[in-house]
Amino acid sequence: MGLRALEREATSQRQLLETYLARYREATSRTGVNSTPADGRIISKAVEPTEVHFPKVLPITIVAALAAFLISCVIIMLSELFSGRALRPVNYEEDQSEAAEPAVLTTTTEVKAVEPKIARSLLEQPVATQERDVEAEAGADDFSVEAVAYHICSNDIRVAVSISPSGDQGSTATVMLARLIAEEGRKLVLIDLTGSACPTRLMAPSAQLPGITNLLAGEVPFTETIHADRLSDAHIIPQGDANPAIAMRGIERLQMIVDALSNAYDTVLVECGPADVSAVRKVMRSTETEIILSAPAVSDEDIIDLITGFGDAGYNDIVLMTATGLPQPGHPGRRAA
Repeated sequence: MGLRALEREATSQRQLLETYLARYREATSRTGVNSTPADGRIISKAVEPTEVHFPKVLPITIVAALAAFLISCVIIMLSELFSGRALRPVNYEEDQSEAAEPAVLTTTTEVKAVEPKIARSLLEQPVATQERDVEAEAGADDFSVEAVAYHICSNDIRVAVSISPSGDQGSTATVMLARLIAEEGRKLVLIDLTGSACPTRLMAPSAQLPGITNLLAGEVPFTETIHADRLSDAHIIPQGDANPAIAMRGIERLQMIVDALSNAYDTVLVECGPADVSAVRKVMRSTETEIILSAPAVSDEDIIDLITGFGDAGYNDIVLMTATGLPQPGHPGRRAA
């Protein structure tokens, strides 16, 4: 029994040894010198490229430039269409000149009561008689909208306050003045401080836009109150729809607003409507501000009283605007004081 057990053990050990030997031969045949090589062939050698295949710099640059140009054109056209400037009528200047009737001043004896500068300014106006000489006709437009626009542009007036004793008729002439100045290439913004909101109706795309009252009341930021005029390159800060009583509490901020606008625009025009001297003092504290009396269809006596009142208050730069005739070359608007 012991012999058979040993024989079985020897047989199993021999089989295990043969298995290990077979595996060893198989591994040796793969790594040895006489082993069979892999079935691979070299077709051609790779060549390093001399030019960059991607990205294509020149074609991409040209396409990007054309795309940017087209997008810019679309943006400019849309902005002009939405601002209303692209829809300006061809006979725009003729319509403006016919919007208000020209008013020619006549001399009166009460002019003598005014200061010498004021008296000379009014006395130089033509007398409404049937016979006029050439000089009288040349001076008839000295107080026209066109002449006042020439005066503001040629003297680089930065801030001007317009007073319209005749109400909406004078405010309409101020709107014509603003558009005419903008046509001369000056950046202009008009602030509507009237009670009737006449400039807002004539210039703003909508009467419900935020304006100066909203800005004084602190309801909107500064940039949301500036809007483009419908018929010119001028801008307008409309009346707005805030509570006037609340807005008047912040009236002291108006001077800072005007100063900020004067840094961004060539001319800031403040239309106050039929305001008196005390109201203008609240709006503009500096007496060096240019005062424009937009007074079509106003009597000579009322004009003299207004000029005298502003002169007594310390306002020396007063420009009278009473007519809308065609401008005469070399005849700028004359100062009333």
